[in-house]
Amino acid sequence: MALIGFGPVEAIVVVIVVLVVFGAGRLAGVGKALGTGLREFREEARTPAEEEGEDENSDEATVSSTSSDEDKPSSSACCRDADRQPLPPPHLIRAVALDLWGTLIADAPGGGRRRMQRRERMLRTAYEQAGAGDAAAEAVPVAIREAIQELVAAHQSNVDLSGEDRINAVRRSMLRQCPNTVESPELLTVLAEAIGESASWEPPEIISGVEAELDCLKQHGLRLAVVSNTGLAPGRRVEAALVARGFARWIDHWIWSDEVLSWKPGQAIFTAALDALDVTAEQAAFVGDTPEADILGARHADFAASVQVGGKRDPSILPDIHLPSLAGLSGALQDAGLLHPDP
Repeated sequence: MALIGFGPVEAIVVVIVVLVVFGAGRLAGVGKALGTGLREFREEARTPAEEEGEDENSDEATVSSTSSDEDKPSSSACCRDADRQPLPPPHLIRAVALDLWGTLIADAPGGGRRRMQRRERMLRTAYEQAGAGDAAAEAVPVAIREAIQELVAAHQSNVDLSGEDRINAVRRSMLRQCPNTVESPELLTVLAEAIGESASWEPPEIISGVEAELDCLKQHGLRLAVVSNTGLAPGRRVEAALVARGFARWIDHWIWSDEVLSWKPGQAIFTAALDALDVTAEQAAFVGDTPEADILGARHADFAASVQVGGKRDPSILPDIHLPSLAGLSGALQDAGLLHPDP
């Protein structure tokens, strides 16, 4: 059967029929809905961006220093100016999971570089005395770089290596480059200290306004967990340095990528956080500074709200709430209907 031709005249007839059925006003709404649907489809079709190995933890790369107090708006201003996306019907949350680097703490300028230099000096001296001789001077930086490359390769699949694997990565490289090395208990002790204890040498700075906001969240009776990717130093060593700074009065649980072997935005680390907090995803909000690792991961884990702090932007990954810093978080959660008014 021959198909009926469809030319300009027929198109005009179709338009007239649509206008009669829907009306001009509703036709505009149909077009808008169609456009919105297409945008949402494109957004959902995007694949998660892979996080680079050193973006999240400034043990090897210095985190950008935070702005001065004069640049930070007051708590109430943060709530008013928050750039929000529409949230689903709210449920009161019982817990908040928080990223660490760039959200709660940041390196002093040059802190990561100074720790790396101290680490290399320690290892160079120890390996020289263990039989590597002058070759240790060139071998140590190579061994650290190769260990970091192993980490980055694992992170491409959203998995992480254990603290022991981090140390062994350096150890294998040194033995390959310096086969005359005699591994004594003393050498292995220095190796573990150089890799693991660096966070205690020059502890990171607490970002301005964080302590007051954490106090406010605890006054609301919320359970708090740190959920962090780790750099070369194992997470528990970083935790110890922060507990010494008083973080134990706020943080109920610490979830580290090198312990759960999951690198944000991988889902296992978010699941581990919810299990530790003993809440469902709809009973918790997630706060972080990185769109790919924090916001995308929290969205896929179905947290009640994803909150981004700081200036990093990705137009394809939008948080539910955006704040200049952690200051004002509790007020923003109240405004969103996720938290009771001030206790």
